Amino acid sequence: MKLKNGEIYTAKDALGKLVAVPFPIKVGFEIAKMVGKLNEPYSNISIIKDELLKKYGDTKKGQLSIDPESKNWVAFITDFDELMDQEIELEFEKVKLPEIDANIEPSVIIQLEKFIEL
Repeated sequence: MKLKNGEIYTAKDALGKLVAVPFPIKVGFEIAKMVGKLNEPYSNISIIKDELLKKYGDTKKGQLSIDPESKNWVAFITDFDELMDQEIELEFEKVKLPEIDANIEPSVIIQLEKFIEL
């Protein structure tokens, strides 16, 4: 399946939230496998994001960041959007989630549309 970097970037945290849900063992294992498949592309995206922050941002209180008021903000966002729009091919099967009594936020489910089935 073709995925944009932005989909992978946002799905990683959302999948992390699903790992904490007490699913049956098989489903939990499938979610863990999905997290594993996303680790490498997510790491690559994070490396490039950090390089963009080094290029355009500043270090404040030991933390590298960029302020929206910065003169470099537009250039950073332009490059970051380009990074998030890049597509990669990733082979995986969607994880089928069973109906359980868990409070999974709708925002988490929305971020995982390409990765899970309800």
